[in-house]
Formats: sequence, structure tokens, C-alpha cells
Amino acid sequence: MEAFNEYVVAMEDRVEVSRNDKEIESIGSEIKRLSAELETTQARGKKGC
Repeated sequence: MEAFNEYVVAMEDRVEVSRNDKEIESIGSEIKRLSAELETTQARGKKGC
């Protein structure tokens, strides 16, 4: 029974890591999008000067 409990805890940890990976991936995508938007805004600002 103890081995099963350890297995369950290990699987819960894996699920949590998987969720974190998805969150990190999502945050990375958001950073890329915002970086591109910032570059576009800066380029428009330089053209307007």
C-alpha cells in the first residue's frame, strides 16, 4: 500500500509539472506577442518623429 501511495504522489507531481509547463508556454507566447507589438509601436513612433 505504501508503494501505491508513493506512486500516486509521484503522478500528482507530474500533473502539476505538466500544468506549470503549459502555463510557462502560454506566458512565453504572450511575451512574444507583446514584444512584437512593442517593436511595431516603436517603429511607428520613429516614423512619426
